[in-house]
Amino acid sequence: MYAGPILILVMLFRLLMDRKSSTSSSPSVRRGFVLAGARLVVILLTSALAGKWLWLSGFLYTLLFPSFWLNQVTVRFGWVKASYWFARFSFPFGFDESARAVGAYYGARALLRSPERKHLGWIEAELARPKVLAGAGVVALGICQWLRGNDEVGKKLLLLASRLPPTFTGRAACKVSRDLLVADAAEHGDFELVIELGRAPRPTRWSYVMARAAERLLETPRSPSKLGLTCLFLLAPRRIATWPLIRRALQTELSPFAPPQALGLESWPSALAHLWSALSKPHLEVDELRRKLATVRNVLHSTIHQDTLTHRCFELSAGSASVATERFEAQLVTLLVEVLNDPKVSLRAQLNAWSDNYLDAALLERREALFEEVQVAADDFRAKTGKDILLDAKLEWLAWAKFSHLADELLHIDPESSHEVFEATFVPLCNFAVQEQNERKRSAFAWSVYSWLSGQAEPGENADLLKSNLKSTLK
Repeated sequence: MYAGPILILVMLFRLLMDRKSSTSSSPSVRRGFVLAGARLVVILLTSALAGKWLWLSGFLYTLLFPSFWLNQVTVRFGWVKASYWFARFSFPFGFDESARAVGAYYGARALLRSPERKHLGWIEAELARPKVLAGAGVVALGICQWLRGNDEVGKKLLLLASRLPPTFTGRAACKVSRDLLVADAAEHGDFELVIELGRAPRPTRWSYVMARAAERLLETPRSPSKLGLTCLFLLAPRRIATWPLIRRALQTELSPFAPPQALGLESWPSALAHLWSALSKPHLEVDELRRKLATVRNVLHSTIHQDTLTHRCFELSAGSASVATERFEAQLVTLLVEVLNDPKVSLRAQLNAWSDNYLDAALLERREALFEEVQVAADDFRAKTGKDILLDAKLEWLAWAKFSHLADELLHIDPESSHEVFEATFVPLCNFAVQEQNERKRSAFAWSVYSWLSGQAEPGENADLLKSNLKSTLK
């Protein structure tokens, strides 16, 4: 006889929590504990009314520990709508935001396990609703963009979400976004990115083990011993899926550091063949590519090759050997620029302005192109500032993901340009973030912008202002 009132009470309480979290301007850990305590009180009261009804006790247990059922049942089996609705009306611990955002987050995770993508548009429609893209919703948007084929934007959204404080996204969403990026980087052989993500603040046990294994595979100075890596592996989750990579890392014998050997003079066809072999890999090794390019340059400018080229140009009436050499070098740099622009190729190289390597010439061109794109993107944010229209949150997060991807790539190529980039982007980005925080109540978005600017700011008034703005988003 109490079943109907109990269910109504639970549903009303769930809707009340949704209203409180969706109308609040910024998440708060304190409010999260209050809501969790209030829910516990409700469940204890309904348990007293349940009496001897075991089925109702099981129902209340499900409400008390929804994360277990979500992670181990609905998400694991790829039940998208079941994950969405169960998460929306059970309110798992660790989340303090709109129930639609939490539901979309678990629904998007179930999409990764689902063999079909028929519910992808439905999840995206839920993300388009007001006040959903606050924290966990950003993780869901990143997964959806990834499944749509927009890999770079999707990965950048996941990276932005992993850097947000847990008060916005919840610790579970932060861990999932980090682990997804680590798994993708390891699958593509980008172990440098695995180390960067696994060594970042607030790493998960699994991402940290992956980073340590990657350090051993790359034979970095911080590589762990076999015993140390084995102990970390035994304490980490997902041991069965991780074992092939761990076994490969354990089989890697660490060799003592040896200085690079002097480049020998190869034949021209052999030098080009080795360069093409290096360029054909999806993940390019920077040191290897520099050595191959240096070999090509040495052979090209050698006396033997220049004499042969001069003789050949004379026979074909093709001009001087120096002109032919300059044309070849220009075409090679153009080819390298195309490789750098290819999103499917992973090349984490830094510009050396004093080097005569062809790669640095290509990086310089790429650096100039990226700086122009960053300036254009900053001007777009400036144009959006001060408008009375309500801009779509999804489009703003996508625009911010594209901007931060371009800016981070630019700063990786040329870390010395940090001050120049900050001066070109500080005013438009800061003004836009203030507008998003104060007028549109998008504190998570504003925090992400302030945090990125704070990382580029030098000590001074601007840095103090950004720190103050960061604190204001967490109130």
